[in-house]
Amino acid sequence: MKVLRLIFRQTGTYNDQYHRPYESDFSDRIGRELADITRGGMDIAPSVLAGVAGRVIRPSSTVGEIAAIGGGWDQRRFLFIMEVEVQSTRTSRKVEVITGVTNYDGITRSKNIDEKMELQFTSAFTVQQIKALGANGAEWSGAIHNPIQILNQSKPASYSPNHASNGTISMRPEDLFVRQTRNEEIDDLARSHGYVDMRSGFSRGPLKASRRSNTQAPLYLSTTLKAHRDSDETDFISEKDDTDRFIEARGMVREMSLENNAILTQMQVDTDIMTNGFVTYGELLDANPELDKIADVYLMPPNTGHRRGDTDGWSGGDTATVASVIISNAVPTILMSCMYTDIRFTATNDTRDGSFVMKVSSLIPFVPEADVSEHYDLMLRKIENELLRDLALNNEIILKIEVRCSIYEDTEIFISVDGGAESHFVYPTMCDSLISPIITDNISHLDLLAKDIGDIASSMKGNYGGPRPSSSKGKFL
Repeated sequence: MKVLRLIFRQTGTYNDQYHRPYESDFSDRIGRELADITRGGMDIAPSVLAGVAGRVIRPSSTVGEIAAIGGGWDQRRFLFIMEVEVQSTRTSRKVEVITGVTNYDGITRSKNIDEKMELQFTSAFTVQQIKALGANGAEWSGAIHNPIQILNQSKPASYSPNHASNGTISMRPEDLFVRQTRNEEIDDLARSHGYVDMRSGFSRGPLKASRRSNTQAPLYLSTTLKAHRDSDETDFISEKDDTDRFIEARGMVREMSLENNAILTQMQVDTDIMTNGFVTYGELLDANPELDKIADVYLMPPNTGHRRGDTDGWSGGDTATVASVIISNAVPTILMSCMYTDIRFTATNDTRDGSFVMKVSSLIPFVPEADVSEHYDLMLRKIENELLRDLALNNEIILKIEVRCSIYEDTEIFISVDGGAESHFVYPTMCDSLISPIITDNISHLDLLAKDIGDIASSMKGNYGGPRPSSSKGKFL
């Protein structure tokens, strides 16, 4: 594999980060509201669900365990970015980018890299660029494809008859439908004999892929409800039973396999990544002897960078803290989808009509030579429709926020709720997959989420009182 760049950037230290898995809340009132705004499930775009999705799905207000990371959150370390060329011609370029963090700061001031330092992968995406003639001559245009979080197993499964446990499990839309294909009686009997349903666990290795959009409630709910609806239509035509319908739905939301990532595929050959869940720098160096020559190291001056305790902690269950978790999950995903890496903006709905006013003071494109100006308005719409309206629950709360986000570094948030005191948070963006809301070690979280979203899908059809098309074919999004 041809490594184009490997960048190490030293980090500060952080307040503890906690697991906050998605929790769901469903009531008859929410069911009626969703049925009304979606016209009985016919319009399930994220922008339609925004403002309501946050009532249905939200990171838990009660924190779980501290998320595991090598050395703990008070350990200085390096974040890293590796770019590998997949394809290159005169008119096109395809580059795989993979990012992550090390387990400690194993690079000296003279920039010697400890070969025992571990590199843990947390995110990956593909950059596709095409050169074409434009108004100013030959111009590069680009797009980011398949942005994923790389989920890491933090707790192994236990198969003891008395203490059977799934360990770390994921709650991606795909996992919801997998869980719904189970037979409860057989499941209970198997568990009593020490068997564990590992289909949503990490039985195939310590890593798995998850779409970045899964961390945004409007997109998560939209994706899952569409699969429910469309598989229900297929079921009506072909008379399939529930198990076949859920299998059909799972296929509609199936996640990308890590085998499709060129970097990780090659690493499975060269290293023990699928056994350990990480690689050492020495393993990378053995597979790529030129790595030391191309690695760029950026060290922080002493006593700089975020320091643990400098900002508010993340253990609270108040609106400001939970809203900041949601912002930290959403903004990097929106930036990547619009070809930007960094942004600084303010936003508030403390206005005469309750509409959001947003001001962007800084914005950095992903590829400097690519024209991404056409994505600017799209980015603004996404931030409002996929984040702000959902945070404010359609103006049930008044927000004033300032956000500085870099997909390669930190997300810094200043936030005030309903005119209260301002809170200040710093979130390690490069570690976001380690604290993703779709990770849990409690199977009941997955079961409840699957049940509630299934009930919502059924309720929307039953509660809608408006007109329906005579034929469903061609009428849905």
